Amino acid sequence: MVLCTGSAFAQAGWIATDLGTLGGSFSSAYGINGVGDVVGSSSTGSTFQHAFVWTAAIGMQDLGSVDFSSSSEARAINEVGQVVGWCLVFRLFPYDPYGSRHACVLRGGKQDLGTLGGSWSEANGMNNNGQVVGNSATASGDTHAFLWTAAKGMQDLGTLAGTYASFAYDINDAGQVVGSSASHAFLWTPAGGMQDLGTLGGAFSSANGINDAGQVVGVSGTSNGAAHAFLWTAATGMQDLGTLGGSSSATGINNAGQVVGYSGGAGQEHAFLWTAARGMQDLAPMSGLISGVKAPAINDAGQVVGTTRIVGGHDHAVVWSGPWKDLAIDLGPDVGLWTAHQAGLWRQIFDVSPDATVSGDLDGNGLDDLVVDFGVYGVLVWMNHATWTFLHDANPTQMITGDFDGNGQDDVLFDFPGFGLWRFNNNSVWAPLHELSAARLAVGNLDGTGGDELLVSFAGRGLWRYGEASGWTFVHGADVTQLLTADLDDNGADDVVMAVAGLGIWSLVNQTTWSQVHWLNPVQIAAGDLDGPGIDDLVIDFGPGVGIWPLYNATTWTCLHGLSSEGLVVADVDGNGTNDVVIDFGNGRGVWEYINGSSWQQLHWLSPRTMAAGRFH
Repeated sequence: MVLCTGSAFAQAGWIATDLGTLGGSFSSAYGINGVGDVVGSSSTGSTFQHAFVWTAAIGMQDLGSVDFSSSSEARAINEVGQVVGWCLVFRLFPYDPYGSRHACVLRGGKQDLGTLGGSWSEANGMNNNGQVVGNSATASGDTHAFLWTAAKGMQDLGTLAGTYASFAYDINDAGQVVGSSASHAFLWTPAGGMQDLGTLGGAFSSANGINDAGQVVGVSGTSNGAAHAFLWTAATGMQDLGTLGGSSSATGINNAGQVVGYSGGAGQEHAFLWTAARGMQDLAPMSGLISGVKAPAINDAGQVVGTTRIVGGHDHAVVWSGPWKDLAIDLGPDVGLWTAHQAGLWRQIFDVSPDATVSGDLDGNGLDDLVVDFGVYGVLVWMNHATWTFLHDANPTQMITGDFDGNGQDDVLFDFPGFGLWRFNNNSVWAPLHELSAARLAVGNLDGTGGDELLVSFAGRGLWRYGEASGWTFVHGADVTQLLTADLDDNGADDVVMAVAGLGIWSLVNQTTWSQVHWLNPVQIAAGDLDGPGIDDLVIDFGPGVGIWPLYNATTWTCLHGLSSEGLVVADVDGNGTNDVVIDFGNGRGVWEYINGSSWQQLHWLSPRTMAAGRFH
């Protein structure tokens, strides 16, 4: 047996969500937390701009100001939902009719944080301990970086080399602060004070973001006078991240070491994502946008926020989501239903263990929703990784999703015992499809155009195909034990893959040609493009003693593992454009991922009852 090796990388596709405005013409996003809550500022119907917080469940909410009657801007949000930024504050003594910016808490107890003795201040960053950093005028008129805590108030962090100005832009959970002073990037720590991080050979630098590992990102001049994004670590110093053409600046970094920022010429900046594996990627063309003006922040789930120029010339706040697939995993009655994002970011979404789960984009917004059968509690849908919606009080024996009418929204097909097959169309309408229950269900775009078609194996009645326009069509007379669809020849149309007891595995390519894939009967089959050429590969579990084997490009068999599985899912977990294999090896072994055709990684030590993959973030 030969082990699988090698993996080709394909360009990953992103989706961008326009967050809209608070009634005005423009908005900008500056911060995002781990659950995807976004903060920024937006013009309103009045003369003021207001801070906002946006959530997938509610949309954009106006945070107002400290006195609820003036302008404000939100710069950062932490994991407990506290928001900081600046508010326009008016004073009668000394008389200030135009108002001054003051650093303030905008959510989590509205509060003016004051100044360092001067007339203005602004907050730029906040950690999960409630520590706030920013800049403030001093009594002498200089600008100094500050650190604010509830216990000590506003602390002056000083400057580099006795200069007059410093600016603090971000803080991590260890209390390390980054910013700029004397035209150089700095790292400030409680123990060591302010440290000069140097430059990339040029005259200036500025540190804009820091993660909990102490990795710092920003912008620096180079020896030839250009401005380039950098990544700094204590071990390696300052690394040039390059550009997309012209200049570049890094504005944020998450705990996975993914860096965001912007690059390009004046007025044509594009948001970028930089990773150690793939370098700098332009987020604008990958998500169909004109230009990504800036991308200030990225969370640990890999969601990026910023501002983009929309059609008509206005800037709008936007959140980008990558092509990765999350996993919804039922870890049992005492643990509940959890999602795992990018191989290990875990979040509990329900404390009850379900009987079955299936994913699909029910509202057509580009994010998958999770349909969950909770047994006696009925069927619920987790919409947009935020809101639970009740769907039905009966318990189906099978569920599957597919866009049967081709309108961009997935429908859900249920097999209710005694009531046959029912469709939940366009997230709103129930309709009967067939009076009989199914032995096996599969969905695929078999003709390569329009919506999906349904494949149904009826016990004793063979395999049938249902299309929105064509209705029911007979496919084969055998009783099917395994059934799925996959594009085996890269022509844009899915083919049928099925197993029949005693006859092995067979494929029906282009609805015309039957051929035997293997003479052995499988325990499970899954499909996905594991190596990147565009042809779907099959991952087949032949059971104990034979193990799990991928069939690459319909030609090449390789051994993946000698053990059999209790659950098998193929999905692009790391978002690099090729699929990975997720396998439940049972009690005592847990769930493992085979990533990029090259390495094994344990996802969880427990053996789940169900697994489903979807783009939930």
